[in-house]
Amino acid sequence: MNDSFSDFSLAEPLTRGLDKLGIATPTPVQRQAIPSALEGRDLLVCAATGSGKTLAFLLPMMQRFLEHPAPSNGTRALILAPTRELARQIEAHFLQVGSYTRLTAEIIVRVTPGSHHVAALRKNPDGLIAT
Repeated sequence: MNDSFSDFSLAEPLTRGLDKLGIATPTPVQRQAIPSALEGRDLLVCAATGSGKTLAFLLPMMQRFLEHPAPSNGTRALILAPTRELARQIEAHFLQVGSYTRLTAEIIVRVTPGSHHVAALRKNPDGLIAT
């Protein structure tokens, strides 16, 4: 019944990242969403704040990135968030869980002339998080 993240057959670097964060047991929303997302299904998930929705979509996405080599250029995922705070939270989760991988993420919260965002895009991050 997916009582631990090892039940999802996630790559070892991701489970190490979860262990580093002290996250051992999936939440109910993660138990329901992760298996379908790992199969490549589209999902619409509605759950309370703090229920684990961010990891429910990040883990399958990061697993897919690890299973399939990155193209020579281009971002592989665009994550849109309604607020800067949520975008920063998503970036933090991505970087923390992916700390034992070579996966990269960049965040764009406000584009202004001469901002660092052009340089961030040139890095071709695996994930681009934006508002």
